Amino acid sequence: MSLDASSQTTRIATARDRFFKIDSVVDQRCETIEEYPNNDTESSLRPGGAVSSGGLRARVECRGSGRGSEARREMSSWVETTSRNFTARHEERDEDDVEAVLELLEDTRERVGALFAKLPQEVTVVLHPSRAELDLAQPFLPVARRLSTPAARRYVAGWAGGGALHVLAPRLLAERAANVAGSREMLALTPAALYVQLVVAACNPALPPPWSPRTMLRATRWAWLIAGTAQWFSGQTKHAWPAIARRLREAGRPDFPPSLRDAALLGGTVIDLVAREEGAESAVRLASALPRGGPREALVSVFHGRAMIDTEGKWRAHVARMAGR
Repeated sequence: MSLDASSQTTRIATARDRFFKIDSVVDQRCETIEEYPNNDTESSLRPGGAVSSGGLRARVECRGSGRGSEARREMSSWVETTSRNFTARHEERDEDDVEAVLELLEDTRERVGALFAKLPQEVTVVLHPSRAELDLAQPFLPVARRLSTPAARRYVAGWAGGGALHVLAPRLLAERAANVAGSREMLALTPAALYVQLVVAACNPALPPPWSPRTMLRATRWAWLIAGTAQWFSGQTKHAWPAIARRLREAGRPDFPPSLRDAALLGGTVIDLVAREEGAESAVRLASALPRGGPREALVSVFHGRAMIDTEGKWRAHVARMAGR
């Protein structure tokens, strides 16, 4: 497979309109000033013909303008970097980290693609340079963070929209990590977890994204399944035990299945129990179709008719073991 820069360009001319979602808040003048193939490595092709994550880049300059712009942070150049299946948009200062993000996403896509029936196409990942800009771009995110238990809030660091992942830049994810085992790893896997949410939505149209009043209402009921599937298939769950231990210390007895408040942290423990007892394929089936009877019917079915009270007991023992590592 040869690398053709023109074929790899994905709507560079419209990058400003799609990327700078906070233009209504921060008055800027932006223009694409350069499109160029990435020559930072010896070749933009990987062994076997895969396109390097640095296959093509476009630089966009933004300068503050208008009243009060001097009081705002002046935006530096932005870069668009592509891999075989993803496009990353990020500040120029984050370009050293973007290749690792794209490699993580490509590896996640390859791994979950062997299990899930469908994969989303043309996925863009936007690496935001501050939490404020991320929250402005995705206004539901701070609400979701606030609704989560305190032990989980630092890990609510991104949002999955229709065909796009919005997440903090890797340097900011690292800064959010707590001084406990697994925290940095959980945050580093945020882009992968958000991508799995897109995969679940591609396989199960009843779940968001896209976000609408109907899908949002449904998501509150199935938050443990959405977040839990994303956590487990991205690899976050195995790193979550210190945060789970904090949750059990600080708050009361969690609901089963986990409530909206606990979904961002405990949802993965439910999927982990399913995968351990019934296999990863059963976890995929659980996420790919919602029964009319709701979460209770889903959990009874995935465990082949086992009484809900028995499954709850096994789950609580499983969570306690995870927290006690």
